[in-house]
Amino acid sequence: MEELRTGSELQYEKIRRALSERCASENLTFGSIQNVQLKRVLWDLAVERIISWGTETDSEATWPCFHVTPFGRDYLASTGPHFLDVDGYLKYLRTLVPDTDTVIIQYTHEAVRAFRSQLWFAAAVMLGAASERSILLLLEAILDWTSDGKEKARLTKLLAQPRLGEIFKAIQASIADQARSGHMPYSVHQGSTEHLLSFSEMIRVQRNDAVHPHAGIVDRQRVFLSLQSFPGGLEILERIRQWYASGL
Repeated sequence: MEELRTGSELQYEKIRRALSERCASENLTFGSIQNVQLKRVLWDLAVERIISWGTETDSEATWPCFHVTPFGRDYLASTGPHFLDVDGYLKYLRTLVPDTDTVIIQYTHEAVRAFRSQLWFAAAVMLGAASERSILLLLEAILDWTSDGKEKARLTKLLAQPRLGEIFKAIQASIADQARSGHMPYSVHQGSTEHLLSFSEMIRVQRNDAVHPHAGIVDRQRVFLSLQSFPGGLEILERIRQWYASGL
């Protein structure tokens, strides 16, 4: 990706040589298998409209020359993780949330792979499942934290028979109460409202638009935006979950 950001006149051989040199500097192998993988990545980038064959001033779409498209330049300039790089996306997620739940990692892994394969509905379902898992873990932490017997019973029932609307209300109410009292620091709950709404939308898409044919449409842009916001949202929800788990 770095070569694409900084290069102008791009050719397959130039990219192959740069990767070979980088691998050599890190005592890694770049042989025939890696060469085939590079070609596959370039074709994936072409399918995603990140690159196009030929030069930017030449109408002939010929291999091995290629150039970054206007859409690709915007994509490469974004600050978020790159969704064509599955391992890189998950590494970025683990950087933000070092102790990410293994189930969330699995759902996210499949969401990014589905996105790469242009399976928008499948990606939306997996990302919604990851979001729902994170919300349920947060509710469990609130349940363990609360000392009110009546509230414990209510939250226990809610976990046994999940109703997402009620779950989001319970989480938002608890965070608001702790923030208003000054018990929960602003540095912990900052941004929680926006990201709870974002996760609520991802779960709604998973449960409705992506699984009911007449409910709505799931397209690339919608999933792209969800993947872009998911790591930051998970970081905030995990920060809040850890605050409850600490028993402060």
